[in-house]
Amino acid sequence: MVRFLEIVIFKNSPYFLKTYPEYSHTISRFEDYIKRVIHSHLVVETRFLNKIEQEILFKMIPDDLQVIFSGGIKNATYQKALLAPKIYQDLSFETLVVLKTSINQTYQNIEHRHILGKLLNMGIQRNTIGDIIVDKNALYIACDVSVERLICDITHFKQIQVRFTRSNEEVIFEPAFHSIEKIIASLRLDVIVAGISNISRMQSNTLIKAGHVKVNGMVCMDNARLCKEEDEIVIRKFGKFIFRKVIKTTKKDNLVVKIDQFV
Repeated sequence: MVRFLEIVIFKNSPYFLKTYPEYSHTISRFEDYIKRVIHSHLVVETRFLNKIEQEILFKMIPDDLQVIFSGGIKNATYQKALLAPKIYQDLSFETLVVLKTSINQTYQNIEHRHILGKLLNMGIQRNTIGDIIVDKNALYIACDVSVERLICDITHFKQIQVRFTRSNEEVIFEPAFHSIEKIIASLRLDVIVAGISNISRMQSNTLIKAGHVKVNGMVCMDNARLCKEEDEIVIRKFGKFIFRKVIKTTKKDNLVVKIDQFV
């Protein structure tokens, strides 16, 4: 049985590598996770995964194994995964915590980028941080337990005082979007970035080549990459967007697309 499952994993590898070429290292890591569960019958808990990584892992799981996801926050974008034999029940995440602090934004606003920037500058790896939720009077950070102490030692974000403790409450994230429609020539990344940012193709290519554009949580420097429905695109200094769908094709063969911008 073990040998059969390994054959299934490696048989499917070329498909995943062809479909997600920029995730070759991720696919290899997932193969190692799966083989570890098959051989040891232990539960494997991953670090935080972006949406595409979650999709890849879900598709890679053999029938005899199970995978569950959680980001600690309802509707979270970044989530951890638990891999285990299918016969296992009552699985729980051992290294996932949600930290909370009250905040007072009366005199100065704090944004997601300020928080993430500070955490990364402290040397905290991105895959140990889940979603960051800035509410009116509270701030939530989902994280791996390995970085909990580092985050709890933070006393300020900008001029705003913080004091993190573990949160046991159910945190629900309901993102707000502003829907826009754009007429574009193609689904190339540089075309879409230019359209939603209202900049030229040359400026769009400059941003992409400088590493200022992320697609589904990863820096993408391939300006010719074709975007797919539900791709999340983050453009430094311009914001975060989700490419929803192609609405129609015009008589001049341009595309009318729907894009949601996070507000």
